[in-house]
Amino acid sequence: MIDTSVFTEEMIELQAHFERKLSDTSFKRYHAILSQALTTDEFKQGIVWAYRYLKPHPSFFPSPEEIIQASQGSIKDRAILEWS
Repeated sequence: MIDTSVFTEEMIELQAHFERKLSDTSFKRYHAILSQALTTDEFKQGIVWAYRYLKPHPSFFPSPEEIIQASQGSIKDRAILEWS
């Protein structure tokens, strides 16, 4: 579960960085999806990755899965770890 205040602060800054405003519904969906998959520290790691490796553009915003993969690896990587 991601701390709500950390999530809100980081997502507001990420929206400014990418010059893209999420709707309230999208914001809530990001929180629900990411909170099921990540801890607060993992979320912060994914946000740092987005700042470092994704080029800001108003027509693009990192998806929840991209943030998860930045923290935990790809779906394939996670499946391999689960079955090891």
